[in-house]
Amino acid sequence: MQKNPTLAQLKKEIQTLPAEKIIALITKLGKFNALNKQLITYELFDAETPETYISDLKVEINDALNLIKLDSWYNQKKTFKKFMKTIGNYKKIMANNEMELQMHLAIATKIYHILTHEKYDINFIIEAQLFKSISLIKKLIDTLHQDLQYDYLKQYKKLVNH
Repeated sequence: MQKNPTLAQLKKEIQTLPAEKIIALITKLGKFNALNKQLITYELFDAETPETYISDLKVEINDALNLIKLDSWYNQKKTFKKFMKTIGNYKKIMANNEMELQMHLAIATKIYHILTHEKYDINFIIEAQLFKSISLIKKLIDTLHQDLQYDYLKQYKKLVNH
């Protein structure tokens, strides 16, 4: 079986390719799977303005969580799994702790809103996700610079003390 080359070897080889071949390669990668296409789109259009990207993502998170079917435990679990898979893809694309932290703060805030304002008793999965998000938020805060930690700790404490 052929051994995969290292990233350094790939980078070296790509630097020798002409521009047309690089464009064809990137296009082929975009067709190969949806995550590659999302990554290419992010790098081309959104990497320069991460604030806009994260604000659009917060709106998308809010809309997606509004669509969660709370009528049965099965539908709730299924919808939440799909939502978290999408969020996992965004985490891979961003690769930035501060942006990931903002995303999880938005998720936790919306989940808390659902738990306090919905009249359904089937909230076990939503509560579990809230606890996961809160613990991840704390871990992400610890990875940031001290100046940023203070700002996010205020939001974290506000969320936890509700």
